[in-house]
Amino acid sequence: MLSSRAVTRASIRLDGDEVTRISLPTSADASVEPGAICKTRLAFQIQTSAIRNASVISVVLEDDSGSTDTCAEFDCGEATFSTEDTDRLKPDFAIIGAMKAGTTALYDFLTRHPQVLPRMPKEIRFFNESFDLGLDYYRSCFAGKLAHPLAAGVLAGDGTPGYMSPYHPECAARLREFAPHVRIVVSLRDPVERAISHYYHNAKMLGTESRSLEAVFAEAEFTDAVDQSAYLRYGRYAECLRPWLAAFPRQQVLVLDFHDLERRPAGLLRDLFAFVGLDVPPGLHVTKIFGNEYPEPPEDMIRRLQAYYAPLRSELRDLLGHDLSFTL
Repeated sequence: MLSSRAVTRASIRLDGDEVTRISLPTSADASVEPGAICKTRLAFQIQTSAIRNASVISVVLEDDSGSTDTCAEFDCGEATFSTEDTDRLKPDFAIIGAMKAGTTALYDFLTRHPQVLPRMPKEIRFFNESFDLGLDYYRSCFAGKLAHPLAAGVLAGDGTPGYMSPYHPECAARLREFAPHVRIVVSLRDPVERAISHYYHNAKMLGTESRSLEAVFAEAEFTDAVDQSAYLRYGRYAECLRPWLAAFPRQQVLVLDFHDLERRPAGLLRDLFAFVGLDVPPGLHVTKIFGNEYPEPPEDMIRRLQAYYAPLRSELRDLLGHDLSFTL
């Protein structure tokens, strides 16, 4: 086994072929500069598609003499990990939603911390879209934890807002069974704002929505809204949250108010870092996060949306046992 202080390089290999290599700091103790750690974390990424097409992925450490040691090796299909660190190849936190409620900003702040390993892209989408790939595939998404200079104390997370989808309530039980101690982070936004932002995301950024805003939220859409409009149903927060509050102890679920990212970002970040077990890193600067601006919606549309969500706000308040800015 190589000495941790002798390790100078690490590589990821797929089916024996090296696909990425990084140089590690010469010392793996606490004196390593945060910037060096950050560079190491960001460099240790490979394409998800490459992993899916491989049979075996391995994390290999190397010292100055050229000696190597495979610290993790596993089959991307059905084989089992041959490492003692299997239990560590899990998320320590999961940002599960809501969609269009600041999850990217929360993930970005967490992964700026020198003790947090980023996942690129942040959305693994395993428990809702790729569960058939098997748990070893999901473990492979956290293999970088084994080569990090702070290996014993590094955290990693999954930032998939689709997990809190009303169409995938099974995600909660699946994650609970695989990682019972994971910390669940939820950000909730005024559902009217969320619905309109969701529309513009699809129409302007993804190009998957060709209808006008007025057509999408026309009065007819509210007749059978739960079945007909994902824009509306994703804002039915009590419905989306119940499976998670049933699967996890309440102390493992942090519910944040999206508007606190604008009103009290420093306080929100203190709460977030404390929840996942980290101190706020020195020198973390909070800048403007949300740059998308859209035309003001028609007032009659806003009134219809407000009326639709009125009873659902009360339902959420009862479920959580407290108010958020949009349930007052």
